[in-house]
Amino acid sequence: MRYLFLLLPLLLFSKTVEIDKTLSPNYYFLGDTLEGLDDNISISGNAVLINSGYFVTAQSAKYDKERRLLHLKGGVKILKDGTLALSSEEVFLDLRDDNAFAKPFFIQDHSTGIWVTSSQANFNKDRYDFGRVAASSCSLENPFWRFEASEGYLDTNTKWLHLYNPKIYIKDIPVFYMPYLFLSTNRERTSGLLMPKTALSEKDGLMYMQPFFYAPSLNWDVEFRPLMMSNRGGGLGLEFRFIDSLDSSGSFYAGYYSDMDDYKEKNGLKNSDHYGYGLYYQSSSFLEKYSRYIQDDGLYVDANFVNDIDYLNIEDFENEYYSKERTVTSKLNYHIKDDDDFYGLYARYFIDTSKHNNKNTIQNLPTLNYHRFSKPIFFDNLLYSLDMNFKNFTRGEGYRAREYNIDIPVSIYFPLLNDYLTLGIKQSLYFSQVNYDDMELIDYGRFLRTYHEISLKSDLIKEYKDFDHVLNLSMDYVLPGIKGKEGLFMDIIELPNERERLNFGIDQYAYDKKSNLKLYHRLKQSIHLDSSKYRYSNLKSEFGYFIDDELKFDFDFEYSFEESKISNIKTYLDYKKDGYGIGFGHFYRDIGGEEPKRDSFLQLSANRDFRDFTIYGNLGYDYENDRFKNYEIGIGKEERCFYYRLAYKRSLTPIMTSFGSDSFEESFLFFEFRFVPLGGLSYKFLDNTKDSNEF
Repeated sequence: MRYLFLLLPLLLFSKTVEIDKTLSPNYYFLGDTLEGLDDNISISGNAVLINSGYFVTAQSAKYDKERRLLHLKGGVKILKDGTLALSSEEVFLDLRDDNAFAKPFFIQDHSTGIWVTSSQANFNKDRYDFGRVAASSCSLENPFWRFEASEGYLDTNTKWLHLYNPKIYIKDIPVFYMPYLFLSTNRERTSGLLMPKTALSEKDGLMYMQPFFYAPSLNWDVEFRPLMMSNRGGGLGLEFRFIDSLDSSGSFYAGYYSDMDDYKEKNGLKNSDHYGYGLYYQSSSFLEKYSRYIQDDGLYVDANFVNDIDYLNIEDFENEYYSKERTVTSKLNYHIKDDDDFYGLYARYFIDTSKHNNKNTIQNLPTLNYHRFSKPIFFDNLLYSLDMNFKNFTRGEGYRAREYNIDIPVSIYFPLLNDYLTLGIKQSLYFSQVNYDDMELIDYGRFLRTYHEISLKSDLIKEYKDFDHVLNLSMDYVLPGIKGKEGLFMDIIELPNERERLNFGIDQYAYDKKSNLKLYHRLKQSIHLDSSKYRYSNLKSEFGYFIDDELKFDFDFEYSFEESKISNIKTYLDYKKDGYGIGFGHFYRDIGGEEPKRDSFLQLSANRDFRDFTIYGNLGYDYENDRFKNYEIGIGKEERCFYYRLAYKRSLTPIMTSFGSDSFEESFLFFEFRFVPLGGLSYKFLDNTKDSNEF
């Protein structure tokens, strides 16, 4: 579109001539001054050549009718089919054969940012041939990295750039040479090799993964990830991704890795074969598009299976952080709703990788939910709703349970004091029935409770000279009414709070005149009125202050009246300015009970951004146990055209042995670089130490 605006004044104030009727399609010239219209044509000042495929601009131009040769000089730019074909100071263009010669030569692909420049180049239809050439995706002036080659060519159909004897330069320092290199300037999904992943481990030896990407269609692709471990074994992982409609997509993954016998025996592993598979799928309109009776529905599936935690460790070997989660969770959510009703189907399946088998792990298969949205009764401010659930808790060994519950709240709201205050009155009925299997004595539980609730809420806003203050106040009084409870309720059954209580809440926020949040404070407290013992629940407070654009202070705490002590504290100060970043925090947790446990550690993080690199580090010190909890130091940089990082870090990795779950301490050196969008390499050196349950 912008070229149309450039062309418009030339059409209004320039002379136009059809330069050669024998050419097809015909070419037209525009310019300030035209000479020699009968034979050769010479134009000076804002020369423009147009036809159905080309748009050419230059300071001057000459056209030789006999040889059909066009000579362009001064700021030459040739656009073909709406994209820049080349930029040069002098171009000879053969209109008969669609050939061109340019010196110097410059072209840039705007989708990838890759540019190519050379002292001269020949263009023949869909191919550029050039002599000594430089290429990069960084800025043209002082690029961070670039290729320099003795010669090469660019195929505009395949969008492959071929370079002979290329050298890679970081700034002005040559770092790598190869006899031949070809790379794609195409941002479209294309089959081919991806960035390799490498690591060197004391335990596993040289680890090398070379992914291959196969994309035969726009709506699906497959990534193959073969892995070799010189001291351990190897295997293959794959991931299949697909899009089946505008509002649904999914993926399937699978992997299998095998250990050598001596590796299994040396490390005392339970399994020599590690495998897993999973399915992910989401749709915001699963059945709606097939049935006119369904107004709104959605499906979410995240199903996973692994035979042990070593599968996760192997799959994540190339990442900076190992997967520390010992429980693998599968989820299924499906709902149908309309303006009045909501129907839900849920399922949860857990694999505890710290156990030798999963027979006694409780699964939630399935949960059924029906919810009636709040609706008025008789008049607008009298509302009711309904919530019903069925939960099936099952497992291979041990007791199983089925729970049925229903919750029916009815509420009425009154605005008071000219809408400064809202009074709410709510009456709720809750009933739960639980039936157990494989219980020796009591095989059921029954619970009935009514609740009376009165609430007062106020939302206030006040403007000051320099800031605006928002204040939300709330108070709820909850009085349990009729109660009936008999039978047994195991820990997996969640019952509502049965105590008479007052709930207080204060939320306040301060905004500057540009609507930027400057301060927030949230405070919550419950008072139990039915007992003098443990009368107060934990007092929770969250405070944050944006001192200025660079400095932020957070202070959160939780006080336990039951234990008469602070149970949680988080204090954190974060400062960022002029390329510096410093974070300092203190974290404290005190778990009461018969065997109290305290966690208390300091965390320090810092980074300094220089022109060509950033240095960063993290340090955690556990002064309860007088040890370093974690540490990391690294250097890196991320820009539009490149990314690199070198980091040293210590971590704890869980494994499954013949005797049960264990872990080993591991320090590693991680290196990764990428030339955007060409790809790169990552490398990780691991120092594995003996098994340990803590750092």
